[in-house]
Amino acid sequence: MVWLAAALLPGLVAAAPAKKPAPRPAVPVPMRLPANVEPLGYDLHLAIAPDQPRHSGSVAIALKLHQALPANGTLRLHASGLQLGAVWLEVGAKRWPGKVLRVDEERVDLQFKPALPAGRARLAIEFAGAVTDKEVYGLFRQQDAGHWMVETQFEAPGARQAFPLFDEPGWKEPWRV
Repeated sequence: MVWLAAALLPGLVAAAPAKKPAPRPAVPVPMRLPANVEPLGYDLHLAIAPDQPRHSGSVAIALKLHQALPANGTLRLHASGLQLGAVWLEVGAKRWPGKVLRVDEERVDLQFKPALPAGRARLAIEFAGAVTDKEVYGLFRQQDAGHWMVETQFEAPGARQAFPLFDEPGWKEPWRV
């Protein structure tokens, strides 16, 4: 009898109607960056003193603008808890200052007055931020035997607390630190 139940069970399971999962609605992902710009590489300079709770630096990002940027257009990137200083965009031999517009806790828009052509450009940003000793995330510091050391935890989205960047999972660009 047991063998009969064992023989029939696969047929019963196969005959049961399978429920199709309900289609998921296409919901825009609000934290994703627009695809109008692509980072090609980073040149990062950091000033860190382990005994100080703040850091500063600058980053130059080689970019490809996939579309022309209209007058007063913006480039969006990630920066969490950072104070951004001077910002400029270089296209060829021309250089334009940018204005920082905070979007939310994770993102900023950089606005440029002139219309800019599609193609290669270089974005430069000066920044400053905290080196926390309250959590082990982003750029943080810990004390051991009376000596401070700075460490990083850049799993998504920890790097945004250390420097401005285009932090998208599909982009794997070279870095020079």
